[in-house]
Amino acid sequence: MPKVSVIIPTYNRQESLSRAIKSVLNQTYTDFELLVIQNGPQEHTKALVNEFVKSGAPIQYIYEPLANAANARNVGVIQSKGRYIAFLDDDDEWLPEKLRRQVEVLERDTRFGMVTCRTKRFKDASRDFDIIPRQNGVRPDLYSLIAKNYVPGSFSCVMIRKECFDVVGLFKIKYRICDDYEFYLRLATKYDIAEIDEPLVHRYWHCDSASRNESLLIDERVLILKEFIKSKELNIAEAALMESISSYSRNYYVVAQDAADAHRYWQAVKLTFRALSLDPLIGMKLPWGNQHSVVYKLMRPYAFLVFNMLLLWKPIHANS
Repeated sequence: MPKVSVIIPTYNRQESLSRAIKSVLNQTYTDFELLVIQNGPQEHTKALVNEFVKSGAPIQYIYEPLANAANARNVGVIQSKGRYIAFLDDDDEWLPEKLRRQVEVLERDTRFGMVTCRTKRFKDASRDFDIIPRQNGVRPDLYSLIAKNYVPGSFSCVMIRKECFDVVGLFKIKYRICDDYEFYLRLATKYDIAEIDEPLVHRYWHCDSASRNESLLIDERVLILKEFIKSKELNIAEAALMESISSYSRNYYVVAQDAADAHRYWQAVKLTFRALSLDPLIGMKLPWGNQHSVVYKLMRPYAFLVFNMLLLWKPIHANS
């Protein structure tokens, strides 16, 4: 029985999937099984996987018709046989030492339910990359997940004890972007998280990447925290949770400004409303250059809202 189960959910990315599979097969740690979960249309994925199987690769192909990555990961967890679970997105790849380094951490200390690592992030097909910086003074724990907006990396970065899923449950498929963040919160209520301060994953960002939808990401983060408040699942004061939710008002306002710059005035109005609903005094917490007037700071977001509403109203009025 393999010690590690590697799960790759995939959806119509044959070229990058081949690269991802090769990065698993090139691991220095070899006691693993690889499950490729096809979620959605099959296209040519099964034929691609069969070519690897013919060469002796320990790969199991599973077809899951629901086109949902979180559901595909759940199917993989249920079908897995390993003591540890490692996920890899079909457009990412691992460095050869990734599995070995993470198994060593989990074998060494049973307090850790999960171990993560840092990443090199590549933009589209470019070989230019950046290493996502580590936040100073932030530990991979529940408090940092909530109060410091810390996320232990994408699913490609983590290895999780399978027993954790029995304790905290599987991934929630209703979240399109933040299913990882929601799961990490639940896991952090029961287990410690270890972190290898070294990039062991190559991530590739594409123009169609779901993680680039900033407004949806903020929406889901806020919804997740509100649901945790209702469920009382987090052993953290409600005031701290509310303060964390309020902090996302700034994110909404920044994305609203980007939308206005791109002449997407309806989106700018919608996001500004969300920012002000979370924190009506958001203007007092934003930098305004040399402007120190309290009235200016307080009213600037409201003026921005009205201005964009007028820009929306003008073409409607002109066509009437």
